[in-house]
Amino acid sequence: MTFDFDADLRAAANAAARLSADIARPVAVLRDISGRCSLLVDDRSAALESKLEGSEPEAMLASEFYGPELLLDRPNARELAVGGYPSVQVVEQQATGDGWTALPISDETRDAGNSVALYSFKGGVGRTTATTLLAWQLARRGHKVLVVDLDLESPGVGEMLLPSDRQPGLGVVDLLLGASFEHLPEIVDGAVARSPISDAGGVSADVFVCPAGGASEQYEYLPRLNRAYAPLPTIDGPVLFEHRVVAALDALRAFTQPDVMLIDSRAGLHDLSAVAVTQYCELALLFATDTPQTWAGYRSLFSWWAAHPTVARQVRQRLKLVAGVVPAVSSADYLEAIHEHAYDVFRVLYDEVGADDGGEPFHPTAPGSDTPHDPIAIPFAELLRGFDPFRDGAWRTDALIEGATESLTDTVLELLGIDERR
Repeated sequence: MTFDFDADLRAAANAAARLSADIARPVAVLRDISGRCSLLVDDRSAALESKLEGSEPEAMLASEFYGPELLLDRPNARELAVGGYPSVQVVEQQATGDGWTALPISDETRDAGNSVALYSFKGGVGRTTATTLLAWQLARRGHKVLVVDLDLESPGVGEMLLPSDRQPGLGVVDLLLGASFEHLPEIVDGAVARSPISDAGGVSADVFVCPAGGASEQYEYLPRLNRAYAPLPTIDGPVLFEHRVVAALDALRAFTQPDVMLIDSRAGLHDLSAVAVTQYCELALLFATDTPQTWAGYRSLFSWWAAHPTVARQVRQRLKLVAGVVPAVSSADYLEAIHEHAYDVFRVLYDEVGADDGGEPFHPTAPGSDTPHDPIAIPFAELLRGFDPFRDGAWRTDALIEGATESLTDTVLELLGIDERR
């Protein structure tokens, strides 16, 4: 017997639609962690008299679950079209990845501030170097900056902005563990350090950094990292990973009070990136190079968002493409190709989402800073290869380095609506 992940879901959706028509009650498809599909009958409003024995796949009553509203009333629920019937809700139970379809956190419940997530589907696009240079450029323009290294599997921005003797004793992983036990106010000050670039020539504001891990004596990073992902228990029940990431970011913001918060996010489709890009930030910078792998990756993510229109309509307006390491030779042709390929990928989030349910039209085409797919260019400079700002004992102010991220800085300030403070 073969197992077809997609075919089984379609078959279950058809069965759910037929059963819903027979019993005049909403029926969803519940796909568990192993990929097995069951039918979930919403019987909360009244007792169900119909017999469900023998249904294929197995049918279960929502009233038998603890907290059925957590399954059936999710605002980011996925709807699957079924021929000849109303669409069927699909409830995915999964170990990771659910954060990409979680609704952005309401600004009414937290200080959104000026949070910027720097994200890339693939590595090697200059994201971490750009984070470092963007922090420097913002500080030179008078903006207090907080940089958080959320690339926990491949940390780097903490080391780029803090020499070894300035590293704090704790880091992001410790905040994620502390968030489970409500210890954040006690430990957050031990996870932040002021970068020496704050004292470099031309810099008029502070840059604070929270690295991925700490540098205290006998500090062991891997055991902490492994525990950080687990839904650790508290007296009130487990605190989920994504909730602890948000709590850690909020605590860092409250402690440092920055004008701009830069989050160097992990590459790929990880829950860390999902929290930063989908739920937390006000602006998401998506780094790309003109390669088939890059566009295939973003197409996969955007298509998944498009399948969750409520999420897609909110996320798409915070996205901005960044073309990293743009070659000096034929740069105009290269950027034109990126613009063309990016539009082909981004348009799945434009008119296709919301056009059939009364949503506002969203179809930017003309190049400009408010067009998500029109790229900000970061030109390649040999000085940025293996970039180490403290190699010469002082922050580099080379004109090429400054020019590499000037356009990025200008656009970030414009999109965030921040005035210059030079």
